Amino acid sequence: GRGEGVVGVHSGMDMIRLFPGALSALQDCHDHLIPARDVRLAVASSADTPRAVAIGRQAMSMLEVLPGVTLLDVLRIGWGEQNDVNLKIG
Repeated sequence: GRGEGVVGVHSGMDMIRLFPGALSALQDCHDHLIPARDVRLAVASSADTPRAVAIGRQAMSMLEVLPGVTLLDVLRIGWGEQNDVNLKIG
């Protein structure tokens, strides 16, 4: 396989994780097999407390699509300097 980094992090008793299909698609985006001009990624969450928002953002900075490449890194591809407008958490 391509290898994988951290694909799950604990939050209390829950596991926040990247599922295999999502991981594969994110790796393709990272490797530009799906060009940023054709696809830009976005995420949304119904986190309803400041703590839940913080946990969601922290998880995105810890989950890895490939070793050393975080979910947040990949979500920012193609957005330039738009300051995470594609990340709607809370």
